[in-house]
Amino acid sequence: MINCINDFLSKESISESKIPEMLKQLIKLSGADYMQLAVHRDPDRHFQNCCQASRHTDPSEEFIHGVISLLTTKPDSELPLVIGSGLIEVSKGKTIKSDYQQLICIPVNESNIRIGVLVVGFLTFKQLTDYQSVGVIDWDTSKYSDDDVEFISDLNRQISTAVTTILAHQLLIQSEQEKSKLLRFSNELASERDILILCQKLKSQFKELFSIGDFLAVTALSEDKKSHRVILYDPDAPISKHPYLVHVINNYVVFHQEIFGLILKSNGPVLFDTNKWADMNLPPAYAKMIPEFGIDNMIGTAIRFAGEPIGFLVFKQDTLLPVCQQAQLFESICSQLAIILSNILANQKIERQLKQINSYKEQLEDEKLYLKEEIDTMHNFNEIIGASNSLRETFRLVDQVASSDSTVLLLGETGTGKELIARAIHNNSKRKAKLMVKVNCAALPANLIESELFGHERGSFTGATDRRLGKFELANGGTLFLDEIGEMPLDLQVKLLRVLQEREIERVGGRSTIKIDVRIIAATNRNLEKDVEDGRFRSDLYYRLNIFPITLAPLRQRKDDIELLATHFIQKFSQKTGKKINSLGIKVLQELKDYPWPGNIRELEHFIERSVLLTSGPMIKQIDLPTLKSQSLAKVISEEIKLQTIDENEKAHIYQILKYCKGRVSGHGAAAEILGVPPSTLNSKIKRLGITREHLV
Repeated sequence: MINCINDFLSKESISESKIPEMLKQLIKLSGADYMQLAVHRDPDRHFQNCCQASRHTDPSEEFIHGVISLLTTKPDSELPLVIGSGLIEVSKGKTIKSDYQQLICIPVNESNIRIGVLVVGFLTFKQLTDYQSVGVIDWDTSKYSDDDVEFISDLNRQISTAVTTILAHQLLIQSEQEKSKLLRFSNELASERDILILCQKLKSQFKELFSIGDFLAVTALSEDKKSHRVILYDPDAPISKHPYLVHVINNYVVFHQEIFGLILKSNGPVLFDTNKWADMNLPPAYAKMIPEFGIDNMIGTAIRFAGEPIGFLVFKQDTLLPVCQQAQLFESICSQLAIILSNILANQKIERQLKQINSYKEQLEDEKLYLKEEIDTMHNFNEIIGASNSLRETFRLVDQVASSDSTVLLLGETGTGKELIARAIHNNSKRKAKLMVKVNCAALPANLIESELFGHERGSFTGATDRRLGKFELANGGTLFLDEIGEMPLDLQVKLLRVLQEREIERVGGRSTIKIDVRIIAATNRNLEKDVEDGRFRSDLYYRLNIFPITLAPLRQRKDDIELLATHFIQKFSQKTGKKINSLGIKVLQELKDYPWPGNIRELEHFIERSVLLTSGPMIKQIDLPTLKSQSLAKVISEEIKLQTIDENEKAHIYQILKYCKGRVSGHGAAAEILGVPPSTLNSKIKRLGITREHLV
């Protein structure tokens, strides 16, 4: 018999497909009815069926796998075995029915190491040794003849040679297949840049290789290794629409220690029964969500790059078997995945840095442009000149408020130096290292003020060819000086009030809010209290601005400062014109002090400039000031005639009628009837002119 087997093995190279033929030859030669060869296919010495052959009808699949389960639990010391007929307990609580009178389990060894087991079955009793009718009886070599022992030994050697050859051949094929799969996996994913498509391909590859379910996600760890966020996920999976998953896609969340902490501590993949998560002492937020989407079991593993964990891979799978059967391939794919995840994180970091650099670049360009404009329109002197009591009181108030971030409202006639006082407040504050950005609310068209203050996105309106930062963003960390605040349109006053309350802005055409840290200094030459009464200025905005008011005295109340200011302007314009003028005549100085200066310091500056140009000697002996008659006439004209646009006149008239009618638009004796227009027309005019109900209260 041994010679026949030897001849069979030596005829041609043995392979797994030829084992059944060899087993059939053994059945004929030995008189057996059934043979099954089980071999080791993994390092944990778990048996798998290689092949089997039968003289008559093949046994059931349950019987074949039951024998393998039995052999898996038996150590080398318990082989060979003889198993009787009847019910056989193959594992705890599980039995199979055997129709064979004897099942002889012979170890297949190579260099004293067990590489498999040959199971020989007999339907009729063969006298080998005494045994009980049911159960397992130890192999007793003393009961066998020398020929039987020699036969079994020779049989073991022949079969072990064949099995060793088969295993080596299979290992080589498996290695080549794994290399091919890994190469295909790398080629499939390496060229993809779109994250969503990348995850779809990744899930497709894992389905093909490891038969996973309809869920796969990859998360990235934070730098402190305590939280993570989703990087790769399948957008087509139903669970991807859940609010919690949407949240962890955009934000880092602390990971659950009993789940992801366990994965970090493990050296390999971990299988979870997700239905048990809700019973944890501190169940995760997704404890009920995951099973609701049909994910009853899930495998998780740590993704490591250069030995350090950088994220997690989780996917739907009911058993570890597909992963364990291809453990080396799974480990290699995780290594490839670690490189992919590392590249994604690096690219995202670069994108954030480039975005931040572009933001800084835009801000620097805007600041450069703004500073150039400031230099071109710089105030006429670099310091505040004067020593009068009213100016000293102003300085005292500036010292008190400068160190805080409180809003300041500067009140005073035109030309009194409100911008200089605003700069003094800024330069003495903790924000002096940043810009003080000026906005003249009266100099900008109403339709551009919002864009100027808050900025705009590209394409937000006709002519918006590029994104532009507004004055609020330019002044972030510094001070925003809103000059002529009383000229701001009512609709924009509402938006300004919201910015002051919420400390955030939204660009024109933008979809997101931007946090800002800006100190506001506002200035006006109008009587805001009267404007509030007349409905031209919002009362809530006025109270928000009027936290720390500073009223600047007009020049006619600072007569002691006129000589100092005039001397300063003489020196300034003498240098510009190249003349050597250094003093004022006594008569001229008295005329300057007697003049009421309705234009204040700005008017004085212009008269001195004119006088310097007209003077040929070292002293200004004459100055042409307006006469009192012309001044009185100008005052009368300014009091009698108030220059207004047609819309302003119409608005004032409608406002007065509405106030008279106590806000009633339609009906007998209402505003529409008095004005002689339909109520719908009047409502349209009220909306267009910005008249609100609160103005009528």
